[in-house]
Amino acid sequence: MPGGIMLNVQIRTRDMHTLAEAGIISVWHQYAKQRAVQIEKHSIEAEKQMREWLGRLKEVQNYTDDSLQFYDTIKKELVSNEISVYTPKGDVIDLPRHATPVDFAYAIHREVGNHCIGAVVNGSPYPIYKPLEMAQVVEIITREDAHPHAGWLQFVVTAKARSAINKYLKELAQNDATTLGQRLLGNALRRRGHTLESVGEARWQHYLQENHIADRNTLLTEIGQGLHQAALIATALLEEAGSAVAIVCDDENTRQLEVHSAFESGISLAECCHPLPQEPIIGQVVPGIGIHIHRRECPLRGIVGGEEWIDATWAAERKGLFPAELEITAQEYPRLLANVSGAIADAGANITDFQMNHAAHDAHQRILTVWVEVRDREHLAQLTRQLRLLEGVVQVRRAERSQTP
Repeated sequence: MPGGIMLNVQIRTRDMHTLAEAGIISVWHQYAKQRAVQIEKHSIEAEKQMREWLGRLKEVQNYTDDSLQFYDTIKKELVSNEISVYTPKGDVIDLPRHATPVDFAYAIHREVGNHCIGAVVNGSPYPIYKPLEMAQVVEIITREDAHPHAGWLQFVVTAKARSAINKYLKELAQNDATTLGQRLLGNALRRRGHTLESVGEARWQHYLQENHIADRNTLLTEIGQGLHQAALIATALLEEAGSAVAIVCDDENTRQLEVHSAFESGISLAECCHPLPQEPIIGQVVPGIGIHIHRRECPLRGIVGGEEWIDATWAAERKGLFPAELEITAQEYPRLLANVSGAIADAGANITDFQMNHAAHDAHQRILTVWVEVRDREHLAQLTRQLRLLEGVVQVRRAERSQTP
């Protein structure tokens, strides 16, 4: 400096200043205070997470009657690491690693999970069975008449999703079987000139006691589950009541089971052939499950199990759309998937799922397996024609399984 005056300049941090002015003890005191604040924050967060986990635990317990099943679902969740994904509104949803869009849907609300039909992740269609990744934005597509499927239990990982699906399927199976049994027995009685109401209460009670069946609903449920043949029970009810049992009415309304929609009590569309309205169909009675509807020319009809086959037909007035599976072979190019999706939307059909794989015979070709929803066979044929006109498409065919699912 001017005049030769010496200047001593010290540059130090706040911690260095505290150490210089008050000694080492004050530094440790300050550190301890900061550490205590950090520990308190972690404790609050840990307590919050624990309360959330205990809430999920209680919800699982409410939906699970079997203690072993409860233990199994909780054990799977305990060993999982978590990921965080987002709703379209930016809310954070914490899920175990390997969780799927179905797990996400049930994390939002049980009714969202029960009516889930698809997912959009980061703005693109996403298979509901595919594990989610950290920080993805997930949107669930729902439909009022949709319901959970037993196959979901093969890929969901959260206890909440698993217990809710099991509860729904258990209740649905019994209710659907009862409704279906009533339809089957009613048809069998009408073919013999009677109705469920025309069979006297005394006759019902005699038959139930004689066969050690608790009540009429139990009998109808067991018919719907395929444990009894409706025709044999109708004959037994009328024979022992002293009524004639000759078939007096054999029109299509009594001879055939009518199918009104893809989601119907006790009735499911077979995944091996995906039957559609306007196609001849037949029903396979599967003991303990209900009735699977097949196309009459289904390649698996002769080899699938089942004790009984019954005539079936499509109802004149149908509800909703019906599933179909298409296999598209095409040359690979950047907008292939977008063009296929656009063509399906333009045809008025819905995409519920898809898979894309390399063709085994040509490395430059892709095979797209697309699950769609259409009105009937004519609608599917129209969609197929539009897909064949797309750039690079080599072949479009209706997929069929060569073995039982």
